[in-house]
Amino acid sequence: MLIFITVIITKAQLSLIVEEFKGNFKENYGWTIQNGQKELEKCNSQTIFGSFGSNTIVSKLFQLPKHSQINLSLDLWSPEFDGGIKVYVDQVEVHDKSEQIKCSENKNIIRKWNNTLIHSGNSVIIVLSGTGEQIDYKWGFTNLEIQVEKCQIGCQVCNYEDTFEECLLWQQFQNSWTSIQQNYLGQDGWASSSGISGTTECGGVPLIGGFNKFGQKLSLSKTIKLRPHYKIRLLVLWAKIDSWDNEKAQILFDGKEIWSKNYNINDGYINKICGNSEIQFKTQFERIDAVGDHTGDQIQITFTTTLDQNSNDESFGLRDLQLFYAPCSEDCKECSGPQFRDCTRCLYNYILQDQNCQKLQNFYILETDFHSEKFTNSFGWILQNTTVDTIISYCLDKSILGGFGILGVGASAKKQFIIPNHKRLRLQIVLYKIDSWDNEKIFILVDNVEIWSTVWNHANEANFCGQDWTDQKQYVDIIFDHTKLDTLIEISSTLNQNANDESWGFREFTLMYDLANIIQIIPTYQSITSVLTLILIFIINI
Repeated sequence: MLIFITVIITKAQLSLIVEEFKGNFKENYGWTIQNGQKELEKCNSQTIFGSFGSNTIVSKLFQLPKHSQINLSLDLWSPEFDGGIKVYVDQVEVHDKSEQIKCSENKNIIRKWNNTLIHSGNSVIIVLSGTGEQIDYKWGFTNLEIQVEKCQIGCQVCNYEDTFEECLLWQQFQNSWTSIQQNYLGQDGWASSSGISGTTECGGVPLIGGFNKFGQKLSLSKTIKLRPHYKIRLLVLWAKIDSWDNEKAQILFDGKEIWSKNYNINDGYINKICGNSEIQFKTQFERIDAVGDHTGDQIQITFTTTLDQNSNDESFGLRDLQLFYAPCSEDCKECSGPQFRDCTRCLYNYILQDQNCQKLQNFYILETDFHSEKFTNSFGWILQNTTVDTIISYCLDKSILGGFGILGVGASAKKQFIIPNHKRLRLQIVLYKIDSWDNEKIFILVDNVEIWSTVWNHANEANFCGQDWTDQKQYVDIIFDHTKLDTLIEISSTLNQNANDESWGFREFTLMYDLANIIQIIPTYQSITSVLTLILIFIINI
């Protein structure tokens, strides 16, 4: 779900955040001017910031409190009969049928603008640009105010018309790239696929990456731990710079696209604000607010593009990243919603029954393998029919046994276990399907008997391991009758291609056994002990 800025007409309770160019000022309040220079003009004794030409573009980044609406008001000064001034709030060009006042000192007029828009994020970029064609065309502005409708107290982010309960849903877990000083803007642990890093400025706006930094074949990603959740909300400012030709900007959650947009050369502000020297190549700041389904206790987020030219020809930059999650119920390790009945995977020693995580009695852990994020030990598992010496690979920043290039056609993983007296076993495992499976089966055998299987294909949405095919993770938690003390567990598949085309792996293996039959004899033992104690007391009393 994407939430874009749109004009609204309802009136809200607004708080004044910014006031600039009031009265007889002399400063420029930190605005960046491209293709022009500041001169102060007058209109009916009011000082005007401007005297800009038709190719001049001015911009400024403002930091804002948490909000759901923004109101921009200002007085625009321009010729009466020649065009006007383009006004943008981030990527949105705003319009207003405003009151007009003629100036006594010159032929220009003042247009009083006032616009209210839906908006979220921790900043806003205001861009103004000339549009006139007359030789003596001049424009400027004055009396700028920014007001916002703040989020309710206790809400970390909000949408317009959110109820208090709806905005309380979101919990923040990341806030990066927010400095208004380029020297203090850092990547905050985000890794560049090409090793290229650094910051730039675009129209006075500090960016991670940007012109001559982030171009073709570059992605920026980070794996972040957080509490179990079912949705992620991402707010970020994306800068599209220069000669994009129907190329795509993308944001991925664990390899799944949750936002994308194709840009072209002409997408951007009417005048050039940054980038290379080609004036026909436009730049645009895009405020993104995207929500995606996601569950687990960590997430890998990736910013990438389909750009195919160097960063001095087409590029992108980022800033103002905010990440929020919607938490699961306390008993869930994974879930599809906020209620306890929405659990899809339970915490340790609980089991999912009747849509609830219920405590499981009498099961004891025999062995846990591959639970650390990075491991180098096979824990006694034997891989058969592999064509490489490597047995461990990495996927989503975690080690897995097997995986891409390792476990393919005919391959299996086996391990022998010695188990105390028991009636049942509980097996938990996270399986990874990688690349081009086409209705092929993965299965688990216990003593050569199939206890679980599923069929996978490549009709998924996420690509996070291997090559350019989609991938999938599946959590398995099964309880089955079993009494043998010497047990062989085997995992294999019906794949018919080598591991560079389709493969699998696993991690987080746990094997438990049920001591219910042993526990049942304890009361009998206790009864015998009690009887013997009574006899002993009787003898002593005699």
